Amino acid sequence: MKKFKQIWFGVAIRGSGEIIKISFSKRKKDVLNAITRILTQNWQIKNNNPEARTVLEIINNLFYGKKNVNQLKVDLTQKTRFQKTVYSLVKEIPRGKVSTYSIIANAAGYKDANRAVGNAMASNPYPLLIPCHRVINSNLKIGRYSIPALDEKESSKLKRLILQNEGVKIKENKVAYENIHFPKKIK
Repeated sequence: MKKFKQIWFGVAIRGSGEIIKISFSKRKKDVLNAITRILTQNWQIKNNNPEARTVLEIINNLFYGKKNVNQLKVDLTQKTRFQKTVYSLVKEIPRGKVSTYSIIANAAGYKDANRAVGNAMASNPYPLLIPCHRVINSNLKIGRYSIPALDEKESSKLKRLILQNEGVKIKENKVAYENIHFPKKIK
């Protein structure tokens, strides 16, 4: 775990280098709870792990709008086929762009699965690497962000900050239409 400016970031990594969980929030204990909740008894918590430090730096850079040039390994083995499809589509949304829950559902081949896409975003174990913050409501309002211990207002404010750091134009809590990304449909 590491604090950058006012935000705490945490990561859980397997010995093989695969990331299994990323969390961030304003309070250290909320990040620690989110990370440790997914760990089994035989996991060890290590401080000053060089690999974890590298991942934390990358996540911090993503949070502040910088491009990720590293290919980090994530573990999606426990996710459903639907979640994997949605995450794949969301990873294709470029910096400075957003998509909507319904656009992602349609591209995934599930026309009426807006809520299911929202649930996949809320359970995304890799925020910022799989940029769920780039998925917004169909009315172009930002909506909330599933971050530990933040209420709706705080989470929406944080999501707005991340999007603005990436260059998304927002006026009165709505994204400008020019920032909408339409992914190619999965066949």
